[in-house]
Amino acid sequence: MNIIINSSLDYPNTLDFDKDTCGVSFCREIDFKLIEDIDGIIIGLDRDESDIEQITKNIRQQSNFFIPIITLKEGVSLTTAINKLTDSIEKISKWIDRYDVKSLHLTEVEKLVVFMYLNKIEVLIPQLSTADMRYSYPLAEYFFSDLSTAAQQIMGSDFFKFIDFIDQYYTCNKCSSSKIFFSESCPSCKSKNLSFENFLHCFYCGHINFESKFINVEEISCPRCLKILNRVGEDFDRPLESGSCKVCEQRFTEPKLLAKCISCCEEISPDQLSRNYIYKLALKPNAIHKIEKKASESLELSKNTVMNLVDFIPIVNWLIGTMSHNNEMSITLICLKYNNNNFLHLKKLVADVLNDSDLIGNDHVNNLLYLMVLQPDKKHEVFLNHEDYVGYFGPQVSGKKCTVSSESNVSNFYTLLDSMDDIR
Repeated sequence: MNIIINSSLDYPNTLDFDKDTCGVSFCREIDFKLIEDIDGIIIGLDRDESDIEQITKNIRQQSNFFIPIITLKEGVSLTTAINKLTDSIEKISKWIDRYDVKSLHLTEVEKLVVFMYLNKIEVLIPQLSTADMRYSYPLAEYFFSDLSTAAQQIMGSDFFKFIDFIDQYYTCNKCSSSKIFFSESCPSCKSKNLSFENFLHCFYCGHINFESKFINVEEISCPRCLKILNRVGEDFDRPLESGSCKVCEQRFTEPKLLAKCISCCEEISPDQLSRNYIYKLALKPNAIHKIEKKASESLELSKNTVMNLVDFIPIVNWLIGTMSHNNEMSITLICLKYNNNNFLHLKKLVADVLNDSDLIGNDHVNNLLYLMVLQPDKKHEVFLNHEDYVGYFGPQVSGKKCTVSSESNVSNFYTLLDSMDDIR
């Protein structure tokens, strides 16, 4: 395993660790283009919080996002940190290698799920950031490029269950930012240059007018009945507020409320904002099994197309029918059984042997892999002798009984499946 120590400090050469199985190198700056071959990172004492955050963020965006990162603490020796890191690497490496996680095309949410599983983290607790004016799941943000939608993507996935309701908040319907401020405008000309004044209501005569009409030099009195108004609630009240526009001079009792996004400058009515809910989340018990299933079924190959049987079967049927009219045409169909333990081996084998024109079918049910070889040659016989071989259709191979005769007019691909042993 390869470990790098990111630090500008000088450390002693007398480090006590297993040098036969672990290689340690020092670097002042991490080259993230070469990070694929690194199994773990130790960040030195000279790195501040912003450095640590940036390094962690960059690592979690890589294909080997899962590698352990340890920040060296005061009083902890470098040897202790190295041994702790190697233990962490060994604990996750078996699962990582089994499912070839580096080559999987995982979504940001799926990367988060894998990381939580490997580090035995079961719960995500949201926090309100006053600086960013939004809720977030701090751990999750290392894995997301668009932080404004990260929380909603996580809650909208099928990997987490809601535990506790935390809060409700609004975001911009254009850019999803929660940095929004509100303002009032004139209902007539939409100007925000407004002034406001209270109304007064005289209880003696019922007269209602602007407060300025009731104010004399030393007292408040009704301009109609001339009664002096001393006590709010007994002599008078303020029933409402009136606004006036300094641009068009329009008077109104209710201004038009507007919401403006600070991030994208979109200005809309508040009822057009997106309503959001934030919850405390827990990883579902079957969350990691979905990732494992995806890994087992993916067989992400650089050259060949992996097809569902719904699309694969008609092509096979058509080719078999064509063979009955063309003696020079020859195809071979090979069926293999795969599972969590052997799929990585089969994946590499298939990638090495198949040609660009060959097709792959996957039933996603019984874990059967069908290889359509359009130009059979000797190299394909490696599949026929493989321990996970189930059956094949094609030209007779010496020492291997053809499951279905190539001379047979197979009109339906299921005839082929039914004739194969141990696949149902």
